[in-house]
Amino acid sequence: MLEVTGPNAEQISYWNEVTGPRWVRLTDTIDRRIDAAFRDVSIDGFETTIDVAAAGSLDDAVQFMSEMGPAGAMLRDASPEVAEAARGSIRDVLAKHDQGGRIDLAATVWFVSARA
Repeated sequence: MLEVTGPNAEQISYWNEVTGPRWVRLTDTIDRRIDAAFRDVSIDGFETTIDVAAAGSLDDAVQFMSEMGPAGAMLRDASPEVAEAARGSIRDVLAKHDQGGRIDLAATVWFVSARA
């Protein structure tokens, strides 16, 4: 295994050594439970882009990305110092994609249907 270094080394190691393998082990269990409870399960992905600055500006996009999804969930429990550093990192990444007020990011929308 490669040596993990850098500012996110602890998080990466935790994922690679604890969370990732646990997720892989649970995949079969989750699939069996879904198959037992539902029939005609269909999962279809639609690849697109999303303008995360549609609300206005780079600052609006940073706020949106800091409050929604996985980042929002983590930042709600983070210390003020960690949250501020994370928002700075989000801003740095989004700024690279800023096209004069439009920030398009790749996205996949998943359509899931099943019968009970």
